[in-house]
Amino acid sequence: MIRKATNRFYETELDDGLVIMDVDSGDFHTLKGTGLAIWRLIDGAHSERAIADALQASYDVDPETCASQVAAFIDQVVGAGFVQRG
Repeated sequence: MIRKATNRFYETELDDGLVIMDVDSGDFHTLKGTGLAIWRLIDGAHSERAIADALQASYDVDPETCASQVAAFIDQVVGAGFVQRG
């Protein structure tokens, strides 16, 4: 399962996106569109595959491309320390 490391960031809705602030560095990150959709599905109950399946059902994209893009996004937020696998 994929879950957020909620002690590592603050988040707030802003216009049509979400702003995340890294509590350690003070850096801000903005999520919109597909990234925001993935972020909202990271709830500790969904696996990476389940997130890709949910998005693939909502967007006109082939399963392999969707899975690859979801994995890439998750790798980025894991690297930033906002998300943990397992």
